[in-house]
Order: sequence, then structure tokens, then C-alpha cells
Amino acid sequence: MVNTTLVSHVRGLADTALDWLDLPFRSRLRHELARPIPPLSIRRRVAPLDEYLATTDEYIAYFKLLGGLHMRSDVLDIGCGHGRFIARMLTKPHYFRGAYEGFDSDPVAIRWAQGNITSELAQVHFRHIDLHNAYYSPTGQVDPSTLRCPYPDDSFDFVLAWSIFTHLRPSVVDRYLQEVARVLRPGKCFIATCFALDGYPNSLRSDLQFSRLLPANPHSHWEHHDTWSTLFPDAPERAIGLQLSYLRAAGAKQGLVLKQFVPGSWNCDDDYLSLQDIMVWQRPPPTGADDSGGPIR
Repeated sequence: MVNTTLVSHVRGLADTALDWLDLPFRSRLRHELARPIPPLSIRRRVAPLDEYLATTDEYIAYFKLLGGLHMRSDVLDIGCGHGRFIARMLTKPHYFRGAYEGFDSDPVAIRWAQGNITSELAQVHFRHIDLHNAYYSPTGQVDPSTLRCPYPDDSFDFVLAWSIFTHLRPSVVDRYLQEVARVLRPGKCFIATCFALDGYPNSLRSDLQFSRLLPANPHSHWEHHDTWSTLFPDAPERAIGLQLSYLRAAGAKQGLVLKQFVPGSWNCDDDYLSLQDIMVWQRPPPTGADDSGGPIR
């Protein structure tokens, strides 16, 4: 029987050692980029280390061009981690002047963000919500399918959930879409990424599976469950695909209009933008209002 306490202790020691070795690199990056850089043990939780810096700017560009993010927007970041997007937005060339709220189930990441990301130019707040996820936060006490986001109705001009729906079952996605529709202002957009399935393939495409989605993992066969599928039957939330028809209907049920769907490279070999599929939903503007900022593709 595995001693989970011992395993946790060993992992903690390993993280501490890696963070000490990472100090010179992190100090140089902080000086060059003029923004806080979290330790290696936190950075590696959100992105491959060789992509950490480049993808942050890439994704912010998508937020602007596809989701209508402005530098004076009121922003909600669902699953914000240690706040890598707002940390970058607070520095040039962005110079964010809006208000930002982020929440996450990872207490270590949130503590780092609260202690290291500050600004005199924006109102930035991070919250830890002890959400349960069978793979990422198995000890969480809050059922995400009943989540009530701690924000008033019509609070935000832009909402994002980057690489969050790839780890959620439909019952949780339904709740998140309901909450997004509640806190998003009319006429504004919500951008999320996912693995959208159009049907029930047996496996990942052989020409893509090892180079893009899970390069170091042998799992390539889907286990299908009606509107969702997983590559890891023993730990489904590790990688979940959702039927595109379900996603369209789930958003429409909450009054969100799917304005744009951009395929990702995980299952597409041309005309893609990022690794995951990108979906842009809009809460319709009031009748007679100008619907500006339409799709560009």
C-alpha cells in the first residue's frame, strides 16, 4: 500500500530542491521581463516549461482579437492558477488599467499570486475556492457542479477559462456556463478552450497524438460516455473531450451565443491557432444595441 504522506513529503522535498536550482534563472527572467516569475514548482503546473513564456503572450493576443479584451476591461479568470495572464498584462506592452478577479482550487498558486502580483494601476484580486476535482484537487470540499461564483450579476466585460473545460465533466461545465452567463455583462464575451469531439473516434489521430496532445504519454484511446470522453479511464479529469454538439447546446441553454469556434492543433493539421480548440461565446447585447467586435475568422 502506498504511503501517501511519505509520497507527498518526498514531492515537497523535490520541489524545494528544484526551486533552489531555479533561482538564478528566475532572477534573470524577473529582471528581463520586469514582472514576477513564480518558482519552477508552480510554473510547471500550468504549461510545459519550454512554452511558459511564449504561450502567455500568445494567449493574451487571442483574448484581445477573439474575445474583445480591452485594457480597461473588468476581467474574470476562471482557474487562474498563479495569475500568469494578469502578471503579463500589467507590464508592457499591455499596461492593463482594468479590474481583475481570479479564482483557483490550488492554494499554493493562489498564495503566490496574492503575495507577488500587485499593482497601483489595477484592482487585482485572487481567491482560493476549495473546489473538488478527482484528479487535480481530490481533497477539495466544494462540489463544482453547485458552484456559486462570489461575484455579483453583470460584473465582467471579459471572462476566460483557459484549459479548464479539458478537465471537467458535463455537469460541471453546465454549472460554469450558467455562472458565466450570470456574471458576464450583455454584449460581452467568454473565451474557453477544450478538446471538442465531433463524433466518437476510437483514438487520437496517429499523426498528431505523440507530437502535440500528450507527447510523453502512451494513452491514445478514448473511453466514451455519451456527451464526454476521456483518455484516462482511471483518472478521467486528467484529459476530457466534450462533444461539440453538447457544448453548443449547453451554452445556448444559458443564453450564450457561440460566435466562433477555432480548431486546435491537437486534432487539426492546418488552419489552427493554438493547441486546444478555442470557443468564443457572447451574452447577447440588449435589443437594438450595437454588436461590435465580431469574429475575424
